[in-house]
Amino acid sequence: MKINDNMNGFKILEVKEVAELKGRIVEMKHEKSGARLLWFDRPDNNKTFSIAFRTVPSDDTGIFHILEHSVLCGSKKFPVKEPFVELIKNSMNTFLNAMTFSDKTMYPISSKNDKDFFNLMEVYLDAVFYPSIYTKPEIFYQEGWHYEFDENGDISYKGVVFNEMKGVYADADSVKENALCRALFPDNCYSRESGGHPSKIPSLTYEQFINGHKKYYHPSNSYIILDGDLDIEKVTEFIDREYLCNFDAIEPSELPNIQTPVDAGKVEVMFEQSKDMPLENQSSLQMGYVVGKFDEKEKIYATRILARYLCRNNQSYLTSAILEKGYAEDASIQVVDGILQPYIALDLKNIDENKADEIYDFVNQKLRELQSNGLDKKQLEAVISNFEFELKEKDFGYPRGLMYAMLSLETWLYDGETTTNVLVGDIFETLRKKAESGYFEQLISEVFFDNKHRCVLLAKPSYTVGDSDRADEKARLEAVKNSWSDADVEYYKNEQKKLDEWQSSVDSPEDLAKMPMITLDDIEVKPEPLPTEIDGKLIKHSIQTDGIAYIKMYFDITGVEEADLPKLSLMSKLLGELDTAHHNAVDLKTELTAKCGNISFSVSPFAQYNSSKNGKIKFVVSFSALNRYVGEALELVREILTSTKFENTSQIVDIIKQERQLHYQSIVMAGSMFAAKRSSTAFSYDAVVEDVSNGFSYYYWLKEQETEPTVIAELQGFASSIFGSDNVLVGIGADDANEFDDSIKSFIASLGKSTVSHELKIKPWKKSNDAVVIPGDISFSGMAADFSGLYDGRTFLMSHIVSLDYLWNEVRVKGGAYGTGLKAVANGSVFAYSFRDPNAKASVETYYKIADYLRTFANSDRSLVGFIIGAMSSASPLLTPCEIASGADGNYIRGISEESRLLLRKQIVGTQKSDFLALADTLESAINDSSFCVVGSKKQVDLFGNLDNKFSL
Repeated sequence: MKINDNMNGFKILEVKEVAELKGRIVEMKHEKSGARLLWFDRPDNNKTFSIAFRTVPSDDTGIFHILEHSVLCGSKKFPVKEPFVELIKNSMNTFLNAMTFSDKTMYPISSKNDKDFFNLMEVYLDAVFYPSIYTKPEIFYQEGWHYEFDENGDISYKGVVFNEMKGVYADADSVKENALCRALFPDNCYSRESGGHPSKIPSLTYEQFINGHKKYYHPSNSYIILDGDLDIEKVTEFIDREYLCNFDAIEPSELPNIQTPVDAGKVEVMFEQSKDMPLENQSSLQMGYVVGKFDEKEKIYATRILARYLCRNNQSYLTSAILEKGYAEDASIQVVDGILQPYIALDLKNIDENKADEIYDFVNQKLRELQSNGLDKKQLEAVISNFEFELKEKDFGYPRGLMYAMLSLETWLYDGETTTNVLVGDIFETLRKKAESGYFEQLISEVFFDNKHRCVLLAKPSYTVGDSDRADEKARLEAVKNSWSDADVEYYKNEQKKLDEWQSSVDSPEDLAKMPMITLDDIEVKPEPLPTEIDGKLIKHSIQTDGIAYIKMYFDITGVEEADLPKLSLMSKLLGELDTAHHNAVDLKTELTAKCGNISFSVSPFAQYNSSKNGKIKFVVSFSALNRYVGEALELVREILTSTKFENTSQIVDIIKQERQLHYQSIVMAGSMFAAKRSSTAFSYDAVVEDVSNGFSYYYWLKEQETEPTVIAELQGFASSIFGSDNVLVGIGADDANEFDDSIKSFIASLGKSTVSHELKIKPWKKSNDAVVIPGDISFSGMAADFSGLYDGRTFLMSHIVSLDYLWNEVRVKGGAYGTGLKAVANGSVFAYSFRDPNAKASVETYYKIADYLRTFANSDRSLVGFIIGAMSSASPLLTPCEIASGADGNYIRGISEESRLLLRKQIVGTQKSDFLALADTLESAINDSSFCVVGSKKQVDLFGNLDNKFSL
């Protein structure tokens, strides 16, 4: 392969060996169509394909977000209603999704199976270039928006993206981000809401939607990215023959405009506040600064390091100063890069709005003092080292190939170098040298003082802004309806009827047969091994980690009283944040940052396999470190566990307030999982543990503690009673897990004796139907059933089928919820949920009919093969080294053997439809005796008449 060679219509532009990737980078361009292609040729059997388009929004209608959803709803070759869902049902994908960014849209897939990889790639290419949206306007109305008539003839807006963005804007942070971007970028696309603003989405017409696809979804405007060990000759031949050869090159779409520097001054915005929360001291002050252009990598990295130095944790320079003065409950800095003009946002939460100017002046004063006095070199080096560890670890939370695709587009999209942000190179050595000559002090001036591109945003809570927005929406709808003639009313009712009929229609067997599928012969039933060696108190996993050790310590607290669980959960958030016998909190944090990639503490239940009423509760200590730092990291952990001083009340109250705020946001943004756990408490001890230590009950306990922290006096006693050498298991994941035997055994021996009981005392609660009222217009629901003793391959497959066939169609497609599913859990729980749902009551009613659906399915002539393949994919997720080690630990503690893992997969493959008839009867009985929980607006909650408990945030 040489530069200027032609491979299947692609001209090779660059071939570069890259030791950092253990492979090479190949860049090509398809000469006929203008499509660009980048291949990360490296040894990874998980192959990734992504096609992205430069999509620059000119308004807030969310056209590209709606297109992202819609092109995956059928295409020329694959005219089924939901090819995306068919792929989830029927493929062995390790990643399958689509993503809308502020100036681009991505369609990535990955798979370890060669045949599956080609199938996924083909469906996605057909979807983006030949979608059914041109012949099926119902797709736009379903995924975007339409008028919905209720039984009284009143109308409302409905649509999947519309409801999703209603949920997004229930979060104050989204409101602030939107307002800040509008102020910093008034003249370019970053002032637009690419996802769509709920007030503007209904102004998008079907014609505009179609024209958007015609303009932007052309190969000349595309970026194809491949990663992994694949047959490039075969891949390029397929892409050229089936798709690109049919297009002639055109001019690609416009680049985002460069925003000339603007000093937007002070801007105010209101966000909706729960009426059970105060308005006083609940405002936020944001200070935003544009820091340069996309190709200034060194400056962007340096700004990210400076941001971490200033506000990484409560001990960081700026955060600690603000907390000490009592100006805010939390301070953070977000660096938003990956766009044409990166910016940072310093966010001070829960301030007194009347002191905004005073706080602004104080922040600038502290920054000037830091610039004058200089950064602490030891702390700075710790931050640099930690950031370097993070980038070299490459634990992205996505397949590595997908992350490389995202990083390459951060520069390639703007006609920059393709690999600038993919490769780390020697940039950290350069920044270390520059740090010695005052580079970071000068950066403070460039970013905060000499910067003419800035904004100060004051976000204020309001009890009425949400009601006002809803009243405005209602007025718009009334104005629309009043403008309609009788013929118009009949037209829109007929359109809704056509949409309902289309949504209720079933794909023909002929169309379904066109979807490419692998067979059962193409999949491996045997699970990938999780190497585990038990050595006394050590659980060792020798796996490839590239010189990083992943260590978890499991202290048994099974005998804890329920009332003590929230206290222990709070303690887990305090450890590593307070003074110890040998370090003050600032120095301790510096040492941890330098020696550990990350460190965390948590309370976690480990239910016995197939039993929701038996198991363990563990206090878990997790950290990662380069091999050479493991000994020092262990000593720091020992110091934290045995000598933390729970004495600084003001620091502890700060953390309590931050924890409460974090849980508030989590409930508002992702209430479905909170609801599902809450509804499981009627039969599951581990759900009780989750709720009390990390759910609704914990949130309300935190609210009480932040006003009167009675728990502080008890914390020292908890630490003394738990962290004993007789009470711990230690999991180690490393290239050679035996390497750390001596240091870990020495660590264990250095601990004292525990005094905790190991007899489980937590019992399930009585059945209750609960609701939590949140601000906003959207809702979440959860309903759980007790399947203890029945978890096996059949129930796993059942949940896969119900999720992607029944619930997807009833709750998402027809109901308009952004997400839904049924999940079978290894402890024997089965729970259904809906996410960003416009009608939680209808969703809960749908859950009661799951058994009827199963009976219908069992008596149909539909094949199980595709569902089995998809379920096997779900049972075999792509895992990072950290996840491999952690999962193996969990299996050991829960009593899940390798034989159990293999049996589960054999049961999935061996399931017959007749098995679902017996499951349906059992599930129906369990659901009829189940509890549900809904999280949503007052309007949504008031639709439920059979609630036992009703709370407000």
